[in-house]
This record gives sequence, structure tokens and C-alpha cells, in this order.
Amino acid sequence: MSTMTYTLTYKKVDNNPFSLRARAHVRLNHKAYEDKIKEFTAVTTPVDERLQLSWKNVTPATPVGIVGAGVAGLYTAMILDSLGIPFEIIEQSGRVGGRVFTFKFDNNKDGYQYFDVGAMRFPRTPFMNRTFDLVKKVNRGISTPIELIDYHFASIGALKELQYYNGRQLKNGKPENLADAIDPFHVNAYRPRYIPAKYSGILQPAVIKDVLAQIMWDLKADFRNPKLTMEEAMERLVLAHDKDSMRSYLTNNPKYAFPSEVIHLLETFDKSTGWYDRALVESVCESLAFEWIEEEVKYVCIDGGSSKLPEGMEEYLTRKGHTVGKNVRVTSIEYAPYEGPAGLIVKGRKTDLNVTKYEREFAAVISTAPLSTLNLIDLTGCGINDNYAQYSAIRELQYGPSIKVGIQFTENWWEALGLIGGQSFTDLPIRTVVYPSYPPGNVTKSRVLIASYCWTQDAERLGAFIDSKTGKISDDLREIVLRNLEKVHGLEAGFLNNKVEDAFAFDWLHNPFTQGAFAFFGPQEFGDKIYHHMRQPAARGQLFFAGEATSGCHAWVAGALDSAWHSVWEFLHAYGYPEEIKEEFRTKWGSSEYWDDYDQMRDHFLLGLARSGMTPEGHWPTEGHPGQRRPATQ
Repeated sequence: MSTMTYTLTYKKVDNNPFSLRARAHVRLNHKAYEDKIKEFTAVTTPVDERLQLSWKNVTPATPVGIVGAGVAGLYTAMILDSLGIPFEIIEQSGRVGGRVFTFKFDNNKDGYQYFDVGAMRFPRTPFMNRTFDLVKKVNRGISTPIELIDYHFASIGALKELQYYNGRQLKNGKPENLADAIDPFHVNAYRPRYIPAKYSGILQPAVIKDVLAQIMWDLKADFRNPKLTMEEAMERLVLAHDKDSMRSYLTNNPKYAFPSEVIHLLETFDKSTGWYDRALVESVCESLAFEWIEEEVKYVCIDGGSSKLPEGMEEYLTRKGHTVGKNVRVTSIEYAPYEGPAGLIVKGRKTDLNVTKYEREFAAVISTAPLSTLNLIDLTGCGINDNYAQYSAIRELQYGPSIKVGIQFTENWWEALGLIGGQSFTDLPIRTVVYPSYPPGNVTKSRVLIASYCWTQDAERLGAFIDSKTGKISDDLREIVLRNLEKVHGLEAGFLNNKVEDAFAFDWLHNPFTQGAFAFFGPQEFGDKIYHHMRQPAARGQLFFAGEATSGCHAWVAGALDSAWHSVWEFLHAYGYPEEIKEEFRTKWGSSEYWDDYDQMRDHFLLGLARSGMTPEGHWPTEGHPGQRRPATQ
């Protein structure tokens, strides 16, 4: 193992739409509480002294507790390890990685009979640099380096994609007959017509694509205005549309005022069922992220599956003398039962040892558990009810459902059709089919097909057929998926029946360790909740929250990593670590473009303490205070 010191190359990326949005929400929130912030910043006593917290209390006996061993938790551990800060990490499941999960079939002699159940592709954009820097960092501390290979977002074969809607197949977006050019999927083949005549041009896939592009072009007008900075443009977008879903925007905007039938059609071809009911600004930021890249965005995946990243992180930590405590279900976090300023007790049970009790005291806790599962942990004993907005945010913020059905076939039959990598799309229950991009090179790809990849309502429906504990596919689901595949690919009925070797399915919504695939907020949730409450500490500055839901970059590994960076930054300041430690943190782990203004970060931290009842001088209510620390005699 190399002992070289590796400094991350991550730097601030101008015009990152995810960070622009995050900072816009913070600025707008701070404007609403200017007087309160002035009260707290007028007091010159350092924050750690007001909180009566000290880094000297963080010892091997009372380390930092990290809840969750997904990439956010493991990244937090790597940061603390690099700074020499003692920690322990506990994980509810029996593996690391969280929503980064690769399933490998038993017959895997060539090493490529797998599929990524969770994160599966990584775009080569500046906004994702922290992820690629992490790979470099991990590779310097593990036995077998992680290799990145090309991921083909579109097929590189003769056939680029298949579309199958309303019972009709379209290859490469072009109808075989000129008579079908106007309405290739026969949406308006009956009377009265489904789509009004005024909008009939939208029935062509190319026109749908143009309409969707025009909608985003209009929404991004301020970003092209030379009189506005990117910060100002994002603030205007948030002020105007944080309350909107795509559906409400297309309904109420006078320029469009689309009837519901048109909106349904756009949603069907653009995303998944119910997607347009979620936050509009989420979609705009995603569009901006890839528009600002001058070249075509290239994607990569991890050779051998995405699980190699968290597994590599675990090996990295193991070689440093750390272990991940697996199969520990946390049930509560509460103040330590004695006089004094510091200490949290984490209680739970070890589910792999006949339900053995777990109890551990920590000087501080960083929770990287998804908010959906954090909601099941009793936090009333550490004062979560002092800040109702934060307490309710844990329950209210939405996660998106997602399922994948992976099938290992006896042969790679889709390559004979010209499909090598890429995806096909349909309005049938399976919705999206993803073809393998591995092994690398000009060779026949894996025999494992992601036969169905669904989100939102589409995932909720197929998820009913999936055993969330075993991944076993019911006979009904097998029949549905194979029948859908045959129709999408123009195969004879029953063609695939004898070609299935094995299968595995996963439903992230009904997995008890996640209860959702990724943070996917509704209108107003980002501005009203997340950055104003979940990015602030709880338990009087001793409990911190991380995970992609608490970042501005939902559904990406980079968002989870940023959130871990921020939680450690808050911890270092709350506990008054010396400046040389803070500088070492910045040198080794970069800065955060989401929080590139020190005063803004400090103000946000103090505002969170104010919401929990702390006075500017650092005093707390002493009577009738929920979660009040208990004397040792009680």
C-alpha cells in the first residue's frame, strides 16, 4: 500500500447550478432573518465556547459516531481519519455502500455477470470532480485499484434505441412508413382525438424533443442575460418557480397553458409517471448542469460494478485500523445522562447477534442515514423537538421510488438486434431497458440486462411484485417483464421463455434500510426545508446531518460527498478545533462551492442554534425544556 500523501484536486467550479441553487436559497432565507443573525454575530465569543463544546472531549473513549456506511458515511470517516480524529461508524445493514449496490449472479465466471442496482453511471463533468478525486484517493490505499470504463448512454451499435409506445415500435426515432410520420404512435388514431388539433404537431417524437428543449430554454432565459450574474439569475429562478411543479408551470404559464392531455404526453416521453408533480427547479438545475458543458458529456462506470467504490473505501479504512460495525439498528439518540455540555448516547440493537442490545456514548454524532430511515430513530431525547421545522423536515422531505429488474440470459440476444449499450423506452410497465456497457473494449457485452428501470409511480406499481428481502421475482413479474421485452424488441411471443438463466429485482422504496432511491423534492420543499433546517446542527451543536438529501445535488454520489464535507466542517467549528486542523482539512479535502463564503456558513450555523432556543450569548432554557440534559442523580 502506498504511503504517499494525496491532496484532492477538487476546486470550485463556477456556475455549478446545484451550488447556485443552494446558495440562492440560503441567501433568501438569511434575508428573512437578518435581525436575528445580527444579534448572534454581534457577540464575539467563539461558537464553541458559547456551546461549551471542546475538541479535547473527542477521544477514543468518546469518539465521533457516524451513523450509516453509505458513501457519505465512509467519506466522513476518511476525512476524520486523515485529521487524526477518533470515530466509530455503524451501519444498519450487513454491507457498506447504501444505495451504491451491485448484484452479482452466481454464474459469474467472466466477472461481468452483474448489474448495478443503485448508482450505475458517472458523468464526466466538473460538477462531479469530487467523485473522481475520491476514486484516486481510494486507489492509493487499496490492493486492487478501481478502474473506470466507458459507459454508453446511447447504443454504439447499428441500432441506437427503440421506442415502443401505444403498441407501436419506432427504431432510431423514425417511422418505417411515411404515412406514420405525423403520428407514429397512433395517439390520435381515433375520434374524438386525444390531443387537440391545435397541438397535433407534438405527436412526432422529434417535435416532442424540440418542445421540451424550448420549455427549458425559456426557463433558463435569465442565465443568458448579460446584465445578470449567475447568482442573480438563480435567485430569480428560485423566487419565481420554487413553488412550481412542471405540471403547474405548463398549466398556468400563459405562453403554454397546455391542456392536461398534452402535459401527460410530454411526461410520458420525457420522464416517468408522476415526475411532473415534483419540483420544477430540480429539473431546471439538472438541465443547466449539462448545458454548460461545452463538449458532449461522456459517462463512465466502474469496472466490476459501482459497489467497488464503497468496498474500496472500507478497505482503505480497514488498512488504517478502522472497522465498520455492521448490522446495528439505531433506535434512539439522546443526551448523555449527567451534568456537562457534551455527550450523546446512541442506542440500538445488533441484529446479527440474536438481537443484542447496543449502547455507545459519543462526543458528537454525524448521521448520514437517509432522512426516510432517520425518521424512525427517536431523537426526542436530544432536543429535536426544540426546532419543529427541523423535526418536521425529517418526516416530510420526499424520496423518489425506484426499482430495477436484472435478468441474466443464456445469451446476449439484444446485440444481434444492433443494441450495444444504451437504453430503450416504452410506456409499458417496464418503462426503461438498459443494455450493458461492459466488459470494456470491442467484445460481446454481459448477458445481464436491466430489463426494467422505473421511477415514481411506475416503480411503485412493479415494486408490489418484488420481495424486498430476497430479490426474488414472482412468476407474475417474470411473465410481465418477458412479455414487455418481447414487444419492445419485436420478438415473437415466448421467444425469451427458455433464455432466462437467473433474475434479481430490487425495490428501493420498500427496502427497510433506504425507504426510497434518492431525494426528489416537491414544490417549495427545497427552499422551505432542506437548506434552512437539515444543514443545521441539532442537539445543541452535537448532532449533524449528511447524505445526498442534505446537498444541493440530489441523486448523485457527488451530492453525498459534499454533504459529508459540510458536516465535518460544522463539527470542526462547533468543537473549536485549532486553525491548523481546519487548514489541514481544506488542504486535503478541498473547499465547497456550495459554502464558499465563511460568514454565510457561520450565520447559517448560528441561525440553526437560534431556532433550537439558544440565546446569542449561549444560554439555553433551563426549565420545561424538551430534551434537557438530565443530572446523574435522576
